[in-house]
Amino acid sequence: MTLSDEQLRQFDEQGFVVLPGFLDADEVELLRNETHALLRQDRPEVLRNVSGQPRAAFVMDRYSAPFARLLRHPAVIGVSRQILREPFYCHQYKIITKQPFGATNHPWHQDYGTWSEIDGMPLPRAITIGIYLEEVTEFNGPLAFIPGSNKYGILAGVAEERPGRKSKSVMLDTTALSEVFDRHGVVAPKGSPGTALVFDSLVVHGSAPNMSPSWRHIVYVSPNPVSNKLVNPTREEILAARDFSPMDELEAV
Repeated sequence: MTLSDEQLRQFDEQGFVVLPGFLDADEVELLRNETHALLRQDRPEVLRNVSGQPRAAFVMDRYSAPFARLLRHPAVIGVSRQILREPFYCHQYKIITKQPFGATNHPWHQDYGTWSEIDGMPLPRAITIGIYLEEVTEFNGPLAFIPGSNKYGILAGVAEERPGRKSKSVMLDTTALSEVFDRHGVVAPKGSPGTALVFDSLVVHGSAPNMSPSWRHIVYVSPNPVSNKLVNPTREEILAARDFSPMDELEAV
């Protein structure tokens, strides 16, 4: 997959771009079935909430062949290479799941806030590719973005513990956020299964709980230039990779 000049411009100016058809229907079905199987496993890489329901899985390439191939899918490699323009590794690889009628939400944040303060990432050069495994609607907890917030640098925030997480994350101070919100508004991209949402590590985003009767899963790959590798990271390795080997393209899933 190759981004057009207009898509690259949107990514730069708004901090994200939506890519329908990033994966085809067969690829999505394989990964969706594999996701349900992985989330039933009792392993430290699968995080659960207080009721025992799965909320996330990390480093799936270590225990799943389909997800190992997805990490080096031609579309993942191609888009990452086009935006980053130099060798890159995967800083974080995860599935975030939202259960039907669940309570899981993600307050407003910038990924680089955590990656800088807690992981020791030198510069905000990493990106994230989020791949929808189900249709994402206004009812099942879509990601919401403040377009253009990537141009404001690091906003004020506080590192705090959140239920079901393995470490602290930096959440934004709402006072500092209000001006940006009022100036740019908010959008919540929807899309069919196989859609990808590529976003900058400085763009402000968050998500509400899933209010629908169906599960919602999104796979996130976060490529980071090798030249921007972590310095003195503190989180465990499944959350912040220590292997900085460049990602190589393999065959599609």
